[in-house]
Formats: sequence, structure tokens, C-alpha cells
Amino acid sequence: MVPVMWAREARRSPGEGGCMPVRLSVLSCGVLGASGSPRAIPARVDTKSVSDWLAGLGVVGYEVPGGLQLASGRSRPGLASKSFLMAPPAYADLGKQARDVFNKGYHFGLWKLDVKTKTNSGVEFNTSGSSNQDNGKVFGSLETKYKVKEYGLNFSEKWNTDNTLTSEVSVENQLVKGLKLSFDGSFAPQTGYDSSTISSNYAIKFGYAVSYKFRRKTDNANVLTLSYRSKTGRFKTAYSHDKVRVDADVNVDLAGPLVNASGVFNYQGWLAGYQVAFDSQKSKVTANNFALGYSTGDFVLHTNVNDGREFGGLIYQRCNDRLETAVQLSWASGSNATKFGLGAKYDLDKDACVRAKVNNQSQIGLGYQQKLRDGVTLTLSTMIDGKSFNTGGHKIGVALELEA
Repeated sequence: MVPVMWAREARRSPGEGGCMPVRLSVLSCGVLGASGSPRAIPARVDTKSVSDWLAGLGVVGYEVPGGLQLASGRSRPGLASKSFLMAPPAYADLGKQARDVFNKGYHFGLWKLDVKTKTNSGVEFNTSGSSNQDNGKVFGSLETKYKVKEYGLNFSEKWNTDNTLTSEVSVENQLVKGLKLSFDGSFAPQTGYDSSTISSNYAIKFGYAVSYKFRRKTDNANVLTLSYRSKTGRFKTAYSHDKVRVDADVNVDLAGPLVNASGVFNYQGWLAGYQVAFDSQKSKVTANNFALGYSTGDFVLHTNVNDGREFGGLIYQRCNDRLETAVQLSWASGSNATKFGLGAKYDLDKDACVRAKVNNQSQIGLGYQQKLRDGVTLTLSTMIDGKSFNTGGHKIGVALELEA
């Protein structure tokens, strides 16, 4: 995406709450139409909501001016404008707009329910459950979040039906502006596996994991055995600039660290990225990937070469304010396997949309999403196997999202 965001301030008296009405648009693929008009965005949101909204678009490394308020449709022509730059996306986020067209809104073979609630004290509960129609497995999770805004603290606890417990504590914008420090750990009681991570999404991330197991032998005598196993720690850094983003992490292992690094560079809409992984234990490069792309307001082209053997490409285009289309293509030189797909998303109105995709294996995916009322969204999807249309093998998916 082109890393530029424009915020225009109306030269009018302050609006409600003393906030100046502004119109905010992001110059990234799928956000501005061909005419330059912005997409529909929330009517009025605070700075945090703007950040969440941009994060949902995959925009990273930006800075939202303090006290920014957004009132869609209340700005007028002839506004004074100012701009500020955002960093290019991470290597893993290149081509994200096209992948979202193929992946979002499809739940083939699943019955899914998501419930989000929030108490008056600010505690958030996210409950999710799904049933796999193929094997009958039921999976569920419960997550709680609590924020202490005055101290920038965030607490999170998560449990799932695989009996894995995860906790996270983070502090944001307290030590240094833009710095976020977090500590998270997971524990699986049935295996005795425990892991923890200390991280900072601003500059440094570090992780360390330890697992332990008690085993009682009952063959000849009762013996209690304790085994201690050290997992790899991880040191991670990230640097963002308006023209470049660099990520690097090192797995600290006594046998030899695994080094991962990537960088993305931006110049007038052109994005070039490189990703490498090096296993020092084997003195071998395990990943050597390159990507090149171009992004405008309503068009994104992304190409990549992985290890010199896999070649891929993605094209995304927002044809108008309602229609998004995408094309994906990949070819592996070793197996000579080719994959090709077409996808589209069309907004019927502000509450409903339809999706469709097809690939060279004659698999057709269809989806329909409807906002039934505030806080209730229903998503229906189906995958049709065109090669065996009469014999079956088709899948359906139903997802219901509730929020209060």
C-alpha cells in the first residue's frame, strides 16, 4: 500500500465535545475509490478507534495525532489539509488486500458462533465456538480483556477446549511514546508444557519457553521423575520508517540460533521486500524470499519468489465503492504445479455483501453476509466441487456473530 494518510481539518467551530470535525481517509488499496472518494467509515470515533480501524486494514507503523476525532461527511470542500507518512507494511502483510478477498467471509465445513460482550467496568469477553462437520470436533475458546487506560495497561486471559491457558500483560506508551511492552505465557496442563514471552512491538521482542513433566513409574517401584527441557528463546527487533520497515528475530538455542530477518522498502508506491532465514546450527539458509509490488489508491500488484522455486502473484483492484476483485497465481518449479484463482466481493448495501471465488481445481466458493441488526451478523458460505458436482463432496458453512 502507499504509506500516506491524509487528515483534513474543517475550518469551522468545534463540534460536539469540543472536537473539530475532520474527514480521515487512508491512501491504500481498497480505501479510496477511483474517484478519490473515501470508503464508508465510522461516523465518529476516538483516536483509539481510528487506530483499530487502520489496524483492521493492515496499516501499520502510523501515528494518529492526539485528540483526533472523525466525523464522516461533515467536512467541506476547500479544507486545509496536512499529511503524515506511515511505514510500509511488514513482509508478511504484502498483498494482504488480495488475500482478504479470498479468505475472509468463508467458513467451509464449520458451524461457528462468536459472542463479544463488555461489562460496565470495561471487562471484555470474547467467546467463540465451532463444530467441524467433517470430523465432528467441537472447538471453543473464552478470552477476557481488561484495560487500565490511565496507566496504559492491558490484561488478557484465554482458554480453549484443547486445555491451553494463555495470559498476556502489556503496557503501552508509558516508557517511550510508541513503545509497547508485553509479557505472555501459555500452559497446557495435560502435557505440563509452559511457555512465556516478553515482547515489545516497538523495537525489541524477547521470548523464552520452558516445559516440564512429572512422570510416575509403576513397573517395579513408584519413582517420581522430573524432566526439564529448555525451549528456544527469541530476541526480536522491529524498526519502522516512512520509507522502510525492518524486522529481525533470533531464536536463542545453545545448539545454534535460527536467524530470521525481513525488510520492506517503499518508493513512490513501489514496494520491494526481502526475507531470509539462517540456521546457524546447520550453517544453512533455510528461506530466501523476495517480493516486489506496486500500490495505488485502488490497485495493488504483488509478486514473490520463494527459495527460487516457488513463484506467485496477486492482483487486487477496487473497481468502485462497492466492488472488489482479486486474482492469485502460483507455480512451483519442482512439482510443476500451477494454482490460479479469481475472487470478488460486492457490497449490496451498508449491511449486506456477497462473495465469490473460483480456482483451477473447479472449486467454487460462494458467501453471503448480512447484518441482521446492531450487534448481530450472519454469514453463510458454501464450497461446490465442480469436478464431482453430482457425487457430492460439497461443503457449507454458517457463522453467527453477536456483539453487545
